[in-house]
Amino acid sequence: MTRASRITPIALAAVVALALAACGGDDDGGLTPDLVDQRQTTTTDPDEAATEGARTRVVQWVDGRNTILASPESYRSTASIGFAEGRASSALIAEAGRLDIKGQRREGRTEIVGELQVTKIELEPKPKNGVAISPFVEMRACLDESATSLVKESGGTVAGSKGRGPRPMKFHVSNRSYPNPDSWMVSWTQEVKGHC
Repeated sequence: MTRASRITPIALAAVVALALAACGGDDDGGLTPDLVDQRQTTTTDPDEAATEGARTRVVQWVDGRNTILASPESYRSTASIGFAEGRASSALIAEAGRLDIKGQRREGRTEIVGELQVTKIELEPKPKNGVAISPFVEMRACLDESATSLVKESGGTVAGSKGRGPRPMKFHVSNRSYPNPDSWMVSWTQEVKGHC
């Protein structure tokens, strides 16, 4: 055997080992280091998440109220409302009940005009008079009912029932199971002074 024939297998083995190492020994699933780092450090801001949950419920409240008042005879219980609780759901059922007793329904849609504005966020509220308070977001919205009116069972429009133009409303949206993002509910609403 010559000296060259002894070196060739060793050299060949070294070249193969280097080639295999270059092909990916420390593979992390194909993600580049930048993507791995980004994936591990991305977090959601609690205030932003709460705002988004509250915003969703306010929009659902407006749409849900449109649906309820369009066929008030179909809504007798607060259990049928999945976007509001407490005073807010009771008020919707009461409003539907008043229309149903009169044999009326509302035609047209209330719309949110402009952007919803956050006026207060409390994700760790202090107890009030020793009673725990659920995390909440308060929002201001301008509601426009000018495209609505009440309609009788006979089909005629109730005189003077045209809805009002844009007016500001305050929405108190609570989360009794915080931080569950699906547990935000409109707890109460209030018409407030001011203009839209």
